[in-house]
Amino acid sequence: MSTQHIEEADELADRVCIMSHGKIIGLDTPDEIKRKFGVGYNVLVEIKHQFESQLGEAGQKQVFDRVRDIF
Repeated sequence: MSTQHIEEADELADRVCIMSHGKIIGLDTPDEIKRKFGVGYNVLVEIKHQFESQLGEAGQKQVFDRVRDIF
């Protein structure tokens, strides 16, 4: 079985395998996976723009603060 949702795996499986970029990063019971990795989401934001160098540190912080407000 394959799923993107730990809640489904929690109900349907005795053991869960978590993969990232094609590599196994966790293999355990659903409860242990949640204990090790936590619950919720991690969001990675990278500024990739033609004017990135002109933003400066303060400008980049402003962009990140706006993204943080969304989540």
